[in-house]
Amino acid sequence: MMATEAFEVVEHTADIGIRAWGDTLEEMLENAAAGMFSLIADTGIVKGKVEGTIEAAAGTLEELLVAWLEELLYSGETRGLVWKRAWVESLEPGWRLRGKAAGADIEECREALRGEIKGVTLHQLEVSREAGGRWACRVIFDV
Repeated sequence: MMATEAFEVVEHTADIGIRAWGDTLEEMLENAAAGMFSLIADTGIVKGKVEGTIEAAAGTLEELLVAWLEELLYSGETRGLVWKRAWVESLEPGWRLRGKAAGADIEECREALRGEIKGVTLHQLEVSREAGGRWACRVIFDV
């Protein structure tokens, strides 16, 4: 793995997952979102015209990762949007996160769609610090 990689897709027996990295916790969370979005659509052709605010809170870092990704899924689905990217605006003590996402109306980017993610699982969920201090995570999605 090169130090500049943000995420990779991980094959799983019945589902699909990603591993994501970041020099900071915020960057890892953003890259995990980017990995999830890449499974849903070709984000290279999705326009980032519409923005939404995302808030998540949890008791642990692992739970926050799941809550962040679930909130992104939920907000996109309920608003009829396909997200292109997401970023963390603030990460507060007590595992509270506030961020933004940018994307487009699903009707404007149907050709970009790749698949559907039903949910974020706890199966093989992992968040860690690697040698050198980079953050890493592994997430499996129910498809």
